[in-house]
Amino acid sequence: MSDVTLLLEKVGEDKDPKAQEALFEAVYNELHIIAQSKMANEKPGHTLQPTVLVSDAWLKLFPDGKPAKFENRSHFFGTAAKVMRNVLVDHARQRLAVKRGGNLHKTALSETLIDKLAKPAEDDVVDAVDTALKRFAEVDANTVRLLELRFFAGLSMQEAAEQLGISLRSAERDYAYFKAWFQREYGKDV
Repeated sequence: MSDVTLLLEKVGEDKDPKAQEALFEAVYNELHIIAQSKMANEKPGHTLQPTVLVSDAWLKLFPDGKPAKFENRSHFFGTAAKVMRNVLVDHARQRLAVKRGGNLHKTALSETLIDKLAKPAEDDVVDAVDTALKRFAEVDANTVRLLELRFFAGLSMQEAAEQLGISLRSAERDYAYFKAWFQREYGKDV
């Protein structure tokens, strides 16, 4: 059992007041690396910084400092990646709402999803990708967690598979399934 998993258990039990602080120190560097990799794909002049992204995600993981229950290290980092995605999407939507006078403008994904995520992100593209992932979550929520780790947290396919406790082959098969669904639903290649 990893040190992080032990700290997660202590935080969940809420018996050690220093456990949450120790957990933050133990996972901060990994969370910051995830945030940096995602922020590297944002367009220049983006107002959200990796440190702020980590802090906002932490506050959402532990609202009001209350204990949260995570099964293990993988569950924690998977949840953290999803929360970071939500923070980035919320930030993009707020900026887009101001930019467009309060009306969210959906755009068709004219380039492949991977190309869009590899380039500096436009707020409307982030919103469109989020919408596609929410729709796909109704079909296969496990694959959405893989996609969140892969594209929003910046993990490689192998790292994402390890975080989810699945084989690389399973992760690749799940991604291929998503690609086929995306092609059928949107008429575009991923």
